[in-house]
Amino acid sequence: MAENKDTKGTEVATRSAGGQEVEAVRGFYSTAEALQQAFRGAAAKANLLSPVVRIDHIPAMHSVSLRMVVLNPQPPDNQGRGGGGDVYLPDLSRPGEFALTKVALDKVAAAAGISWDPILSGRMDDSSDTQYARFRAAGWITDFDGSRRCISAEREMDLREGSATAAAWQAKGWNRRLEMAREFILPQVESKARNRAIRQALAIKSKYTAEEIARPFVVPKLVLDLDQISDPEIRTAVALKIADRSLGASERIYGSGPEAPSSLGAAPRDMEQGRIPPPPLGASREAEDENGGETDADNPASRIPF
Repeated sequence: MAENKDTKGTEVATRSAGGQEVEAVRGFYSTAEALQQAFRGAAAKANLLSPVVRIDHIPAMHSVSLRMVVLNPQPPDNQGRGGGGDVYLPDLSRPGEFALTKVALDKVAAAAGISWDPILSGRMDDSSDTQYARFRAAGWITDFDGSRRCISAEREMDLREGSATAAAWQAKGWNRRLEMAREFILPQVESKARNRAIRQALAIKSKYTAEEIARPFVVPKLVLDLDQISDPEIRTAVALKIADRSLGASERIYGSGPEAPSSLGAAPRDMEQGRIPPPPLGASREAEDENGGETDADNPASRIPF
């Protein structure tokens, strides 16, 4: 491969996933021209996860890193057993269509640098019914122009007696599953809200073919490139400024005292007085999947982890 002065550490990585050899171009790009060429190569050989595919400018002292995430393409069987934990079948009648699990979405979110905000995230309902919960997940991601963008999504779970999900599960004899879901309703709805936010932020498709899911996922992320600063004193000053900013952000969220941060299950401060009661039975839309199709009630073997 020819060396590009605008690209550092570029390579073609070969991985084996599901018995198929897959390739993805990885690199560290400091110009829009070099990045655009890398995007074209990544889109042809991998699943490029970026809501923006044409970048006309990269800020000074920054580069874009193309990070590769390789998933296990093996789904669980029809009874929910086995599998690699990264993918599942959203519709058992279509074995050639795959979707990403929470485990896989968390890997992608980590590569993208998504950070969750415990102040803006939290339960939206008033907790008056233990079998209903609505949660908002909010976090931050750095866009290619260097600005920080807030991402958020909400999800609800209605497992009350007479709700669509409860009735569907009971009709199929999934009483034990319903009992367990009711016991852990808050962590489940929190995970579902986060999953939705990740999908929306990175333009992740709802379904992938067998060929697509065997390919690696490439996630672009804007990173500070101190190597572009030739003066060592300025480089040190910039590094110290970054450290101070990171410490200030932590203190803003968690405080400077010894106490640990509160759980995300707690109500965000800005919603403390605005929580709402559960809607009437039948008014909830919890049976609709965020990707516009499959519902948890339809597929007991999907094993979407929470």
